[in-house]
Amino acid sequence: MSTCTNFCENLKSIKLDHGVLPSHEELIEQLQFSEDDRERGRLLGTWNDLRKRTHCDFCQLVDKAVSDSADLSDSASVRGDQLISVLIFPREQSFRLSYPSRLGLRLVFIAEDFQHVRGPDTARLVHESGIKASQIKSWVRTCEEQHESCSPERVEQRHRDQWNRIIDFKESATSNFRVLDLELGCIKHVALDTRYVALSYVWGHLPMFKLNVDNFEQLSCEGSLEAIREDLPQTVNDAIDLVMALNERYLWVDGLCLVQDDDDDVSLGVEMMNSIYQGSYFTVVAASGANAAAGLPGIGHSQRYDKQSRHFAEIASDIRMTFLHGIDWHLSRSVYNERGWTLQELILPRRTVIFINGQVYFRCHEANWSQESWADKWVRCLDPDDSNISRIPDVYDTFTSFIWAYQKICEEYSRRKLRSDGDALRALGGIIRPLTSYMETAIIEGLPGYYLDHFLLFISSDGNLRRRSEFGSFSWAGWEGRIMWPRENFVWYNDDGEHTWEMTNIIKYLKNTRIIEWNALDATAHLEQLTSEFWNKPSRLIQLMCEHPDVFPDTENDPNRQVGGSWWSSSTGSHGDMPHWEGNRSFDDRLLHPKRGFSIKAFDLANGQAEFDRLVHHLEDGIEKMVLQNWVAGRNIDVRDALENRSALGPRPLSQNFPPYTVLDFNAISLHLIIGTSAEREHHERSPFSRIPGIPLLSATDQLVGSLHPDNINLLGPPGSTVECLIISRCNTPTAASALLTSDGADTKQPWNLFWILHIVWEDGIAERRGVGQILRSALETAVDPKPEVKKVLLG
Repeated sequence: MSTCTNFCENLKSIKLDHGVLPSHEELIEQLQFSEDDRERGRLLGTWNDLRKRTHCDFCQLVDKAVSDSADLSDSASVRGDQLISVLIFPREQSFRLSYPSRLGLRLVFIAEDFQHVRGPDTARLVHESGIKASQIKSWVRTCEEQHESCSPERVEQRHRDQWNRIIDFKESATSNFRVLDLELGCIKHVALDTRYVALSYVWGHLPMFKLNVDNFEQLSCEGSLEAIREDLPQTVNDAIDLVMALNERYLWVDGLCLVQDDDDDVSLGVEMMNSIYQGSYFTVVAASGANAAAGLPGIGHSQRYDKQSRHFAEIASDIRMTFLHGIDWHLSRSVYNERGWTLQELILPRRTVIFINGQVYFRCHEANWSQESWADKWVRCLDPDDSNISRIPDVYDTFTSFIWAYQKICEEYSRRKLRSDGDALRALGGIIRPLTSYMETAIIEGLPGYYLDHFLLFISSDGNLRRRSEFGSFSWAGWEGRIMWPRENFVWYNDDGEHTWEMTNIIKYLKNTRIIEWNALDATAHLEQLTSEFWNKPSRLIQLMCEHPDVFPDTENDPNRQVGGSWWSSSTGSHGDMPHWEGNRSFDDRLLHPKRGFSIKAFDLANGQAEFDRLVHHLEDGIEKMVLQNWVAGRNIDVRDALENRSALGPRPLSQNFPPYTVLDFNAISLHLIIGTSAEREHHERSPFSRIPGIPLLSATDQLVGSLHPDNINLLGPPGSTVECLIISRCNTPTAASALLTSDGADTKQPWNLFWILHIVWEDGIAERRGVGQILRSALETAVDPKPEVKKVLLG
């Protein structure tokens, strides 16, 4: 029998104050947690030690929690010698474990009565069989009445009157928004500001009853819904029962509200997803099961209710403990979380009611509540374990908030699966459009056009990306597989060599390291300027060439300032396609504080009158209103065209949001280097920040001058072969797993003199990306033949 630690003995002697569980401070005192314990945790021993302590209920609880929480299907399963410590986070009345993660799992006390509770991280026993609609209704009502950030801003009629004389959005001309009217029992066209519930679920591969051209007229008749109920999948039927039990009238379900065999109707609906999910009163997320037959356990016709079987520990008299997982943990292990389409459906809504783990959970901007805890007794209670589910920043947030959100969300999306490669952009369009619009930039193959110097540099997690031919190779949409963006571009050094890691540093990186002037050439041969440069001044490309006169002896002609070069364009930033950082306030102030400036592109996101009114309400001066009038004039032309193209089913799409295939047009320095032999790397446990280790790039004299992270290792030549690289931008920090860090004397505390590069291959005059990396400045001087040169590049 293995002896327990002092922690277990102290835990057994915890004292209650008239039956009330101990507070955070009382736990620290009674368990004798030192400052070092709070930072590093109290060691319980190895996993083998815990398993041997069969006499200790707490140790057995930890053993069960570790066993259930660890990914035992992974090669990095729990080892017997794995050390496990217990931690107490600030302001919490529960415990965390050092393994398998400090987030997602809590060891919590159980209270049968709220009078005994000290904090929201306390378990509540679920005695009832089934899920109470009244509890869900209470959660939604509390959020609606007390969470200001969770309710859409309503513009009063008196504020609209001054604009209604000149602005009528004419929503019905361009919106095909329909709902199931559960009172009339049919499909019905409504305005987007109607109060409705949306459903998010996994279709799976089951045959499903859908709205189509042939049954559209029939299902638009009152009473038609009841006749098809038996043909609907269980999840849809349960959602109908739930919404009716909550006394709500309207439900939006994609398969029944978009005409599935009409491509135009579906395309228009997909373009409106940002409005549909963000505008819902709340969204029901059916995250249990693998298809639409799974239902919502405990609701309607789904009689089964998988009440969670908990492992309890009797710590002392009248004191019991169990363990709880955060909603993000449960979602990460669901089929729902593997599907590409469901990501925006989870992120966009203001409120979600999530069915998973045999229970129901509530998530909004200000709270995380569930049946299994007492958290809903706190009006505002955000679970820190829920932070991995990103949220869309507010329309008037900072530039960098949108950059960071775009990066995090696309990284999460990259690990999900799609039925069709062609859906890669459509399935995330409801998120991409708001984020790029608030960054005030054009969308190029799903990328923020103004920020290409950073967003071209995504790195494969395992070097096994699969090419999607429908999209440009320079975009994540052009590849299937998990990717991440380098965090090293958020590192910046000051003049004294001191560095910081901050989100705002990404703007310093873009302003100070840019070399290329980006342009986009779409399928119609329309050239769009993506980055703003002064064409009457020397380009940054010629400045770099002048720094290496031995490599570029002819620097009289600036490649970016020649007639017919990339400096001219048919597009400018005047239409909101480029961010206006130099506004009325200073640059740094614009970055660090909410952006109250005017962006006309935000109006392009509006699909309904109410959304439009909220944006108009924030206009601050006459110039902005004059610009808006020009936008409205263009909108009226769109309305006229939409009415002319309207079919019997409703509006047609005004335009495609993403070109079928866009290429980048720019001048860049091209050089060739040799692929080296990769050193054996120690195996590390997989994490969200994993990236394929860099492969050495060698000079003509076999010196290590760079590191390459291939998109697909099988598409890379063998050691000794040459690769062509394009210099993208300057950088100061080697990326994680870089081959450059394996060299003797590598100093990570000082700024490096590096370039970001893309490895490319050529196909019929179009360059295709095959990897990303970094090279030393000296690589320009020591590259292999053919010698470095400036090339006109079309990157597809």
